[in-house]
Amino acid sequence: MRRCPGLAFFLLLWAGRVLAQAGQLGIEEAPSRSLYQPGTGVADGAEPFAVVANPASLGELRGFTLGLRDTETLSQSPFSGRGTGLYLATSLPAPNLSLFSFLRRIQVGGALEVLRPPDRVPTSLSARLAFSLSYQLFADLSLGLGYAHLFAPNSPRFDSLNTVDLGARLRLGNHLAAGLVLHDLTGPLLAAAFPPLERVYELELLGRPVGDDRLELALSARLGERYGDVEPRARLWVRPRPGIGLGAEATLLIGSPQAAPGATEWRVGLGLQLDLARVGASLFGLAGSNSGSPGPLFQGGSLAVRMSTAAYPAVWEGPRYLLEIFPPSADEGPGCLRLLERLRALETDRRVVGVLLRLDFGLPGHWGTADELREQLLRLRRAGKRVFAYGYGLDTLRYYIATAAEKIYISPQGSLHDLGLRKAVWNVKDFLDRIGVRAELVHVGEYKLGAETFTKSAPPATAEEQAALLMDDRYERLISAISDGRHLGREAVRTLIDRGQYLAQQAQATGLVDELHTTDDLQPALYAAVGEVIDVRAEPLARPRPRRFHRAQVAVITLSGALLYRGGFLSTFSKDPSPARVYAALEEAAKDDRVKAIVLRVDSPGGFMHLAEELNRAVHRARERKPVVCSFADEANSAAYHIASACDVIFTNPSTVVGNIGVWREHIDAQALLERLGLRQTAWVRGKNADLEHQLGLPDALQVVNLAYRPYTDAERALAQEDLQAAYDSFIQVVAAGRHLSREQVDRLARGRMWPGVAAVKNHLADHLGGLMDAVAEARRRAGLSPASGADEVELRLLPAARPSLLMQALGLRHGGLAESAGAPESPESADSAGADLNRAGMTHLLPELLGPALAGSPFELLRGLPEAFLLPHESA
Repeated sequence: MRRCPGLAFFLLLWAGRVLAQAGQLGIEEAPSRSLYQPGTGVADGAEPFAVVANPASLGELRGFTLGLRDTETLSQSPFSGRGTGLYLATSLPAPNLSLFSFLRRIQVGGALEVLRPPDRVPTSLSARLAFSLSYQLFADLSLGLGYAHLFAPNSPRFDSLNTVDLGARLRLGNHLAAGLVLHDLTGPLLAAAFPPLERVYELELLGRPVGDDRLELALSARLGERYGDVEPRARLWVRPRPGIGLGAEATLLIGSPQAAPGATEWRVGLGLQLDLARVGASLFGLAGSNSGSPGPLFQGGSLAVRMSTAAYPAVWEGPRYLLEIFPPSADEGPGCLRLLERLRALETDRRVVGVLLRLDFGLPGHWGTADELREQLLRLRRAGKRVFAYGYGLDTLRYYIATAAEKIYISPQGSLHDLGLRKAVWNVKDFLDRIGVRAELVHVGEYKLGAETFTKSAPPATAEEQAALLMDDRYERLISAISDGRHLGREAVRTLIDRGQYLAQQAQATGLVDELHTTDDLQPALYAAVGEVIDVRAEPLARPRPRRFHRAQVAVITLSGALLYRGGFLSTFSKDPSPARVYAALEEAAKDDRVKAIVLRVDSPGGFMHLAEELNRAVHRARERKPVVCSFADEANSAAYHIASACDVIFTNPSTVVGNIGVWREHIDAQALLERLGLRQTAWVRGKNADLEHQLGLPDALQVVNLAYRPYTDAERALAQEDLQAAYDSFIQVVAAGRHLSREQVDRLARGRMWPGVAAVKNHLADHLGGLMDAVAEARRRAGLSPASGADEVELRLLPAARPSLLMQALGLRHGGLAESAGAPESPESADSAGADLNRAGMTHLLPELLGPALAGSPFELLRGLPEAFLLPHESA
């Protein structure tokens, strides 16, 4: 299909040249009058026939479309406009880079029409070759340019005539669209004995009283500039169900220069349109009369066929199929959100019998996201869909998700492995002592344990208590999932988990999996399970074109990763949106009238308190304009929870880790190490506490971590503790106000404690158990939209825009926005310059990203926790 546009244009040019050489052509109609197009107007959307009707209407086109129309009239009919036409148009492919984003707004088209004049006109065939260009200036405004060349050797005044059309199309809300075309803009000169061709203005207003294409009423008029001829027209379309349209139109021609003096002409048409997803057809019957040439009432008909890569609402949606889904990996960002949206939409998709979840490769997250995916699969089953899971081998997290399926398949060479839960921490205090580095923790909250790794030789009792709370909750949920999904007793499941590993045959014998199949013989097993031979597709059928001009938007803003500074060099390697970009996304969504509600998707361990305060205020400002609902993914801790507490309502997954309300500051004293290396610093200060943080004072280009050159004094430690206590009190106050709790209630739940999602709801740190799509449904409800409304009425707009790769940044390029609506604005914030100063936490964040796979499971994996610890001037939450 990718080669179709180029091939079709080549054939179009070739056919035009052949007709030009054929001779015996003639015409009596002005070349601005194309083949008669019943049911089509200049205010319509992206149909292939827009190439000649109004090139600006191609602005909505996404993909490729081709049309064929034949209009026939009786031999004695006085009407013109009969003939056969081929029409095609396509949007331009463009890389997803802002440098080429303008290409995505351009559509091109072409048409070849063979025109047969009425029998009353003693001439033969003529041909018209047309090209069009459309540019979508804004989401609702497109401009178009058309060019046509006429082949008519037997009509000297029209042969080799070139004409230019100029068009515009504007959408006004969901209820009104307008189209304007200026035909024969240049007023081309004809033969010497004839005046120039008159310019013709065509204007149409199209109304949708119910807000979508179920009912359309259009009123239009063509006005001739030279002869004063007027052609009013009315069109009506009624679409009682998807894929079926009933059309009617009436046209009156007054003062035509081609008609007899004083003659009037009227024409009416009745039509039926049938659409499948990518193929459609319409048939119109035509009737009318000309007072100058009376004849039979019935005059003929017009048949049109349309093919397109874009799917249309269909009367028959095609054969049923089983959708094969490969979950994206966690670092693909929006991929997980799109997967959840797609699974929710499948509940009501009559084409999809069920899903085959392939757990061989990607995994969209950790335990919280696994809860979300598993619950969505269970919803599909409750909606009557079939759910199957397959993997070569499954670890605990993948198997937990797979237990939502009615059947689990694995490879005969695969296994279930590493069943159970494990959490490990390293303590590196003794190692730091040996190299002359002393880490000191100043904190508020006895459960705020992030830096204990560096200050203790072994985990404290509070760490044991915290780990037991989280792991016991998760372990019981794992047992329940296996027990319910595999119909096994809970004690039997505990015994099975304790064994830890099962070869494929052993897993089948114990009932942990159903059948063993390679990917080659998996389909016959699926046929047997479904009870019929059914197509298995890796990609779903395209979503039908929206039936509305505008769909309400729910903005899903992702806050992921640690809340750190990510400018300059660090931003080159960061996969997560920086706080500045999240801030800009909140401002953008709050001000955009198309966005009716906001869902803040949080998956973050925390970060700097002052960044949290700024984002918290941004959420409050957004709430003044529209609802803001929060959805927790795998974790929503510390500074990230500070931000989330500003939302109207919070949804959490059962296994999400929530809370960790507290603040701390790490003081890394490298005096002994520096002295061993022969490094000494002399500082001159004025003011007793001007040297409070004891920075090494390295040049910015070298200061990738903030080390101190001496320990705190008792007075300095007291000042630091006072500063952190004030930050903690402010944190408590913010959460208490946001969650409608007292300060005492929040303090009892805080002090650095982390809670599983179920306990977070019980303790009022969250409102409901549920995933992203539950949060979206609540956002729709609060915005006055139907919670169950589909993508035809409400679209998800993902913000911030995707970040570019390192190569793209090196080339100075960046991604365009992820919003899928036509002409949706990109994020206002461009990518940070790669030439900016080094971020102070750059190397501590960069090393895990580059070396993480090689260091996994080693003490060096602790580098993932270092960024906050080394950023001394900031309170971390």
